Amino acid sequence: MPRVSEEQLWSWVDRGDPALEVYLERHPEERSRVAEIRGAVEGVAVSARSAPLPERIGDYAIVRLLGSGGMGIVYEAEQSRPRRRVALKVMRGGTLCDQRSRALFRREVGALGRLSHPGIAAIYEAGETDRGEPYFAMELVRGEPLHVYARNRGLSQRERIEHLVRVCRAAAYAHGQGVVHRDLKPGNVLVDPAAGPKILDFGLARLLEPGDSLSATTTGQILGTLPYMSPEQAAGADSVAIDARADVYALGVILFELLTDRLPHDVRGLSLPAALRRIVETPPRRAGKVAWALRGDLDAILAAALEKDPRRRIPTAGALADDLERHLAGLPIRSRLPGGLYRSAKFVGRHKVGVTAAIAVLLFAGAGVYATVARPGFLAQLGGEWYLESSPYAGLRWRGEVPEVEVEGGWSELVSVEGVQAPLLVAYCKQTAGHRWRKRFSEDLVQVLNRVGRWPLFRVDLEVRDPASGEVRRLDGVRLSRANRQAVYRSRYQWPFEGITAEGESLLLRSGDRAWELLSIEGVPAADLLASWTQRASRERLFLFPTDLFDLLCDLAGRSPGEAVALELRDRSTGEAVRLDSVPRTDRLADLVASAPATPPR
Repeated sequence: MPRVSEEQLWSWVDRGDPALEVYLERHPEERSRVAEIRGAVEGVAVSARSAPLPERIGDYAIVRLLGSGGMGIVYEAEQSRPRRRVALKVMRGGTLCDQRSRALFRREVGALGRLSHPGIAAIYEAGETDRGEPYFAMELVRGEPLHVYARNRGLSQRERIEHLVRVCRAAAYAHGQGVVHRDLKPGNVLVDPAAGPKILDFGLARLLEPGDSLSATTTGQILGTLPYMSPEQAAGADSVAIDARADVYALGVILFELLTDRLPHDVRGLSLPAALRRIVETPPRRAGKVAWALRGDLDAILAAALEKDPRRRIPTAGALADDLERHLAGLPIRSRLPGGLYRSAKFVGRHKVGVTAAIAVLLFAGAGVYATVARPGFLAQLGGEWYLESSPYAGLRWRGEVPEVEVEGGWSELVSVEGVQAPLLVAYCKQTAGHRWRKRFSEDLVQVLNRVGRWPLFRVDLEVRDPASGEVRRLDGVRLSRANRQAVYRSRYQWPFEGITAEGESLLLRSGDRAWELLSIEGVPAADLLASWTQRASRERLFLFPTDLFDLLCDLAGRSPGEAVALELRDRSTGEAVRLDSVPRTDRLADLVASAPATPPR
């Protein structure tokens, strides 16, 4: 586990985060540094509670103590010219005044000094006390944390999204001024009922400018608050790689929590290494699965904002705000594939009256045409059986989770269909078809394309990668053919036996009037096949379809079976074992087993 930054230690100590103890178990050499920080924090807190309030600091009359933390004390104060209430943050305490801490304090002042936006708490003035302690005065925000405000006020879904849009606009402004917050969370967004949400606490901000020695943290250090931390922050990436897209991820987490009252990654009760691993490696919850009402646009927006890879994430906070506003206005969003069917549905949603009238006119006008078009078999051929069972390639096989297709007589890796990347199609099939996802991909490809926003008619565009050269080729207008789909279908059903049955702890093959016990296929033991199958079913005696065996073998062997397979069998009546190498899957097992060499029984 990498060492964390000094800023992160201050944050853990200040908040009493249990992650600190887990960290110290892994890095006992850090205990002395943490003890020093803890002493400074406690000293400041005790001093703040017990010491009488100062009457004045600079031009500010102290009214009351608002709070104390690792970086200092915050007072409510009254400025005399101009006359107004402010929040006065003062840096105090022994090690709090070392050179690095002073520089960090100045960095927060520098970050806020760049910013003038109604959604960001403004800084008014910075200076030093008579004792040489740095301070700055900033806008006093009288409000509640964003998620608390939404809950207490019973905000609707639309109102919550509108508040988040305002936060996104403020973050986008900060990014435009070269400031990345790096610790956005509901607690750092206070909502003033009169002025709306305002972003606070730029203590971990990164300033995007050359020569800013404090803007870059060492690779392997961790900054931020765990549940809202982007994967690149959790992985300890160099801060050069932690740009505005880290704030976009945090905004996505905040929106997810606002809309579902849950987090995309639940890290409660996990050790720090396990929590970081979950953020970096585990896909986040889908909002549409947590709450049915979020399916569609909001689910797509959140998925795009919470992408693990920053390159595939919504690129800016402004783009996130734009998509949310488009959703609220009923316009097509940009975070999903812009399929014609999706755009049409959005158009209908915005113009229900006009579309309804147009449909009525078309229905009357088309009554005569209908008699011709609806003759038996016409629509079924055009949009039914033929269409749904069509395929753009002659065959399909699998290398792990990578589809390879037969095009122009050779096998190539499938890169995309109609611009939809193959991994996205695979992920969708896994979501909708469970353990039969390979069947859904190969046999219902057109339906899958329809569901993700594509509606191919007669021809599709493919991208394939040559396995030898690695070159990606684009094949435009490949004809959809039911014959191709049938070839895929046959390749999954072709086996040299008629059936396979699970009985007790054995798999039995049937060919003609004989049955054998299956010992292995393609080097995969039958026991492994059976164990994988029984995880999916609970009955004692099961008949497996050929496609079931195909899928099981793909899962366990990491590839599809070839045109010929190797089998190990045992005759149930004699106990004799036989081995059959390179059995063509189109041949009959009964014709081959008589001359097969015997192998020692297992």
